[in-house]
Amino acid sequence: MIKFRHTKHFHFRSRFSQEWVILVILSISFNFICFISAFGKNKVSVKPYFNSEEKSLSLWPEHQPVSEDTITNKGVSGQETNRLSQLGRSGHNLDAYVQNPITFEENEPEAVHTAAEKENDDEEVNVLGVNVVAEKKMQLEVHVTDPERVSAQHGGLFYGLKDKTFIKLGVAGNKIGLTKEKRPSSADALNGRNNERITEVAGGFDSKTLRLKMVIDPAAKTVEGFYSTDGVNYVNTGSSYSSPALDISELNIMDSTVYAGVYTSGGNTSLMPDNHFDDFAVNNVNVTLFRGIHADFQPEGIAVLNGHIADFGLPYDESRRYGWVSSKTKQPVSVKNKVHPRRKGTDKSMPLAAVEMQNTDNEEKNAAWEFSVPNGFYRVTVSAGDSGYYNSRHQINVEGLPAISDFASSKADQYRIGTATVAVNDGKLTVDALGGLNTKMNYITINPAVPAVDTIAPVASARFEGKKRSRGIYEKQVRLFLSASDEGGSGLSEFQYALNDSKFQDYTIPFVIKKKGEYSLKVKAVDASNNETVTGTYHFTVKPRVAKKLAFTQDKISFTVLKGKPVIPQTINLNAGSGNATFRLSKTKADWLTLPQTVSNTLQLGPENINSDLEPGNYQVLVTRTGGGFRPATMLIDLHVVEPLDAPKVSIDFADSESIPPVGYLKDYGQPFGQRSGAHQGAGFQFGWKNRADGSLLDLTANGRNRYTPEDVLLATLMHMQAVHIDNDYWPGVKEEGYWEMKVPNGVYDVTVSVGDGNPNKKPEKHSINVEGKKAISGFIPNGKKGTISRFKTVTVRVNVKDELLTIDADGGTSTKITFTNIVPVSIDPYVYWASKNQNIIVKKGIKENSSTSIVLGSSNNLASSFKISVRYCQGLPGWLKYDPNPKGIQPNVVFDYSKAENLPVGIYKAFVKATSPQFTGQEFEILLNVVDPSRPYVVSSNPLNGSVKVDLNTVSIAANNLNVPEAKGFKGGVDNSTITNNTVKLFKLSDNVSTSVNGVVQGTGGGDAISFSPVGSLEPNTIYKFVITSGVKSYTGASFAPYEATFTTDEAKIDSSNFLNAQFIKVGIPGTENKKYCSLTIGPDGRLYALRLDGIVERFDINHSNGMLSNLKTINTIVKKYGNRSAVGLAFDPKSTPSNLILWISHSSPGLSVAPAFDGNISRLEGPELQKEQLVIIRLPRSKRDHLINSLAFGPDGALYMSQGSNSSAGSYDEDWQRNESLLSGTILRLDLKKLKGFKLPLNVLTTSDQSIINKAPAKAATMRDGTYNPYGSSAPLTIYASGIRNAFDLLWHTNGQLYLPTNGSGGGGNSPESVAGTRKPDGTFYHGPEIPATFGIKAQNDWLFRINPNRPIGYFGHPNPLRGEYVINRGHEDNPLYLPSVTADPNYRQGYNFGLNKSPNGVIEYKSNTFNGALKGKLLVCRFSGGGDIAVMEPGSLVKTDNPADDSIYDIVKVNTGSGNNGLVGASGFGNPLDIVEDQVNGNLYVIEYNWNDSPNLAARITLLRVKPEPVAEPEVTASTKETGKRRIK
Repeated sequence: MIKFRHTKHFHFRSRFSQEWVILVILSISFNFICFISAFGKNKVSVKPYFNSEEKSLSLWPEHQPVSEDTITNKGVSGQETNRLSQLGRSGHNLDAYVQNPITFEENEPEAVHTAAEKENDDEEVNVLGVNVVAEKKMQLEVHVTDPERVSAQHGGLFYGLKDKTFIKLGVAGNKIGLTKEKRPSSADALNGRNNERITEVAGGFDSKTLRLKMVIDPAAKTVEGFYSTDGVNYVNTGSSYSSPALDISELNIMDSTVYAGVYTSGGNTSLMPDNHFDDFAVNNVNVTLFRGIHADFQPEGIAVLNGHIADFGLPYDESRRYGWVSSKTKQPVSVKNKVHPRRKGTDKSMPLAAVEMQNTDNEEKNAAWEFSVPNGFYRVTVSAGDSGYYNSRHQINVEGLPAISDFASSKADQYRIGTATVAVNDGKLTVDALGGLNTKMNYITINPAVPAVDTIAPVASARFEGKKRSRGIYEKQVRLFLSASDEGGSGLSEFQYALNDSKFQDYTIPFVIKKKGEYSLKVKAVDASNNETVTGTYHFTVKPRVAKKLAFTQDKISFTVLKGKPVIPQTINLNAGSGNATFRLSKTKADWLTLPQTVSNTLQLGPENINSDLEPGNYQVLVTRTGGGFRPATMLIDLHVVEPLDAPKVSIDFADSESIPPVGYLKDYGQPFGQRSGAHQGAGFQFGWKNRADGSLLDLTANGRNRYTPEDVLLATLMHMQAVHIDNDYWPGVKEEGYWEMKVPNGVYDVTVSVGDGNPNKKPEKHSINVEGKKAISGFIPNGKKGTISRFKTVTVRVNVKDELLTIDADGGTSTKITFTNIVPVSIDPYVYWASKNQNIIVKKGIKENSSTSIVLGSSNNLASSFKISVRYCQGLPGWLKYDPNPKGIQPNVVFDYSKAENLPVGIYKAFVKATSPQFTGQEFEILLNVVDPSRPYVVSSNPLNGSVKVDLNTVSIAANNLNVPEAKGFKGGVDNSTITNNTVKLFKLSDNVSTSVNGVVQGTGGGDAISFSPVGSLEPNTIYKFVITSGVKSYTGASFAPYEATFTTDEAKIDSSNFLNAQFIKVGIPGTENKKYCSLTIGPDGRLYALRLDGIVERFDINHSNGMLSNLKTINTIVKKYGNRSAVGLAFDPKSTPSNLILWISHSSPGLSVAPAFDGNISRLEGPELQKEQLVIIRLPRSKRDHLINSLAFGPDGALYMSQGSNSSAGSYDEDWQRNESLLSGTILRLDLKKLKGFKLPLNVLTTSDQSIINKAPAKAATMRDGTYNPYGSSAPLTIYASGIRNAFDLLWHTNGQLYLPTNGSGGGGNSPESVAGTRKPDGTFYHGPEIPATFGIKAQNDWLFRINPNRPIGYFGHPNPLRGEYVINRGHEDNPLYLPSVTADPNYRQGYNFGLNKSPNGVIEYKSNTFNGALKGKLLVCRFSGGGDIAVMEPGSLVKTDNPADDSIYDIVKVNTGSGNNGLVGASGFGNPLDIVEDQVNGNLYVIEYNWNDSPNLAARITLLRVKPEPVAEPEVTASTKETGKRRIK
């Protein structure tokens, strides 16, 4: 607190005390101070600073503006001041102080006794101040307007003991000086090196308003002075001194009552100067002054140089006030693992270290360093470069100004230093590397910017990069790299360029010009001393090669057709102005399209060109027209094949609810007319009963009977149609007459009906049946004994249905009872059809997007030309669809506008749209509308798709694999797997509007990009299921998913007895393994089971081969002891291992499966009887941010170690979920040649470059690139790429047949694929010169695969793109990624495998080798399906042995698959909680499976599970006995 004496009191509450204190204010509380000098009255407006507003400042002073509050003027009358007589001096007119009063508008300041005696002259100093006591650091400040030019006349801030001992911060002669004086031995006001801190001549102060600040530190006994010309940016007057602060300990003024105020002095001049002061203030501060820093970027453990600070790559921290952030999100990030030592020995010319601000990963490309400083101007010097690693193009920007740009380090020029002078306006000085490539920074110095003597102009230049047609002419585009530097010392302050003589604009990063034209460029650089350089004019041209162009009048045409029916012809014009030139048409692969042989200017496509006998679905083909020297033209053809309306043969058994109908019959047990979905009722049928009296729905379920006679179930069961004639009051049924209807297409049908009753009845009965009003049975009276055939009558009639309802009634009969009916279609009338049976729409509230969908409407004979449309809304909120109710045309494309749906509450809505036309059977389709909040996560679609029919009964996973999760700063992308539980994700079986929950396993994925449900048992045939995701599922931000649902209908059962497996297992949990996250299993040469945990610990067990149980757990923590907890996946015993000399290889990375560092993969070798010795063999393998890392290991038949290296991204390019680009070795199978490895020092560093120009020039032999990074393409390299494009193969298996099998996880959806770059080196040594492949974004979920590598074939590509390896097409091209055009097909080197389908996550794999089950499993692959299915799939290769013909290949493909959860699967091999890995005990055929329980579901357990072989039933023994009488006989 600052204490003021005298006068007015003001009350306030202090922040540091709950007590009231008194603030006594003198001059600083006055609104005006009237200072009268010889040149008149000068008003100084003073505003108070209240202690209750004390600022909490940073480490360095933040020069805050003066408070805007003032004290109301009170109009206090003026008072004449006193003056000591000895201060006068003859010849000086001091009227201002002696003869005239000093007037104040309020209260009474004290006139400080002034004027200092000198030996020869006196220097008069007029001071106006307040009495203060400095208990804390104190800051004085004031505005000085238009100060005097004469150096002897000055004025400013004053602090001291009257006139004998004081400190002044004043302005004189275009200099600003801080001086201390102790009388009588005084120094001149602005002289004396030890007593002053004076700026150089800066110029122009006399015409400016300066803000002066003086900071007094009682504890340190120092004072510093600052000035500003703009009130924002301040300069320390002592910046050019070794110590900016003055030591004032000798003044002895820290513990005394002193005066603080303003002064003016005339020196020896005859007149006092006329100084104008304003906004004087005294503030309490608690700050440390910023005097500059030198920061070295270095790893922990290296000594910090004296006077320097060290940055270890830690995230920005407010208490530390510096560190690293993401320039994209501004969230703190760590680059600790990117800081590398560089100085060797005592070579001080080399920087201590280098920090990689960029690498191949997006978050490091955007890493920025921030340092908290007061707002102001700073001179910043940075160093960039590296020694021995020349894979960079460095750019370092300070506050957005490139201090170093376009610097490609080399052996001859390893480092570059750049200086920039910048303004900081947000309290943080920011340094980033945007615009660079793999930029590395060594150190940085930051100092307040002070005027510098600099007469050297900066230098600037430009560099151009692009494919040239000729000198200065670029084809397609040109990239511009600008650079500038300043050697004069003041630092670069402006860096700009101008195109085509336009206005200069700031340069930040390299930029590309694609637009055709001629260009001129000038580059301008200005330093802080206003030295300016403008380069000469660069001239260049962008001029694409232009060819004459053909054209189709339409870019796209579409055909919609019923399967097997002729398409409606369409005509397309071909424009060229081609004269007599000849042309030809070509197409991408599409067997259904035949192009005409000759081409004119008109192309007609019709039934003779398009074959529609295809499976219903969408097809595309790209047609290209070439010739005549013209540029080719392309046109896309869409073919939509629609499932025809089906009128199946239907047989109905009328019965009670408990009876089971014969095979091939559906059951009717009296339900009201409606959609049937119960047991034995099929799927998609509508039938049931209505009341004969009024046509209302009628429930006759109490009227079904089973007489159990005769034996024919069809006759033994019946339905009372006319119980109205029964007069028994106790009869247990419904006494109403009903009629039966079934919805069918209009047409002709043969209908067989049967009536009768196996039980004789005393009551009269006369059975009559009419079908569609046509008499079929009239007055039949049963006769004969119970159950005789004469008690029944069966008749067939042919009828014509015109109202889409086949009707059976009993008019004319008495107590008619119907037993069964057969309905056989003879012919179907023409019908209306929609091109789709359902439409799924998502509406995002608050976002204006396309709000319409369209669907083609047609008729089966193409003769309907006018239609009527009606809509039935299900949720009671109608009217959200707008459409034309009466469309016309042969095939109108009906548009449905759902813009009104934006006003609906968030939720799920359904509507059924029906189209009719006179004389045609109508048809309807379903619209499922999901209104979502776009700020929350939601499901876009699932598989099977909503509305799917004939879904395979062997479907083992229902998955939402197209999710939208908004990106949130500081949070992982994707779904939070811990919220996926059996309460939040469900599958229901729908039966007669009753929902029954299905038991199953729910789970997410490592990428957080899917939500799946795997039923424990098989799906039932002809059954409707509903997949539901509730709002209980959340993202990592805690935001709930919008509720989602999708329904699908299964196919009928198809039984193939040849596909059954004669093998069964019994599941047994292994005690002591629960709740541990195991990753890999193997059985060692010592016969023990080894289990690798994710944290890097290996557990060893003894195996009881009689019952399969494990015991004698031994924990091996060799890896963890040395490196701490890890993320470890792979383990493999070396073929040289023996029971007494174990050698185990392990793959591992740093711990955690989120926000993981890049290039973090390692391979270690463990040896010894207890595996106690460790050798780190390989370091710096790639790693994704998530769970794709260095995976499993396997030794091959050649003795080499093969390893599966996961990808970094979802689909080959950076995406919001995976947030990392691919590297040269990611997404591969790698081969480590142990013989070649002997020639290298361990560990082998396999860090690779991302500089494509270096990769393209990879040496043929050397194991390093020219920048010192690892070269997997060199013939001497021990680690090479064995297979490319393997997205994420968790495990790998060398089979007895000599093939390497790889269960591989496909993308979960939402990823991006790269665009092609011609001339990129491929793994086989060729360079990419294929077709241009566009980048695609938001790719749909991709299939999982079982790939196979044939060692007799060259290196192959397996579908995951990597632009660094010249591989761009994802999987099979357009077939798997419809975002491509049909012309985009698979890479020529693509190797297709067995398609698992979506979201199965195949992981661990073994070859079953024992003869258990009579060899039923021997030689077959057993694959863990982690997600979809949660089971073990059994896969049989075409050949189980290696053939003698190296050319054999396809014989090794998979020919047969059984799944654990399928109808004919492996018994006991389903219902796992995320099965991850598997191993066989070849002694007895038992299996051990890791259940990982990814989501830690309470219903499951993470553990090792034994699959114990289930013995086959033993036949009873045959006993042979012998007697004399009978001889031998067998006794059972």
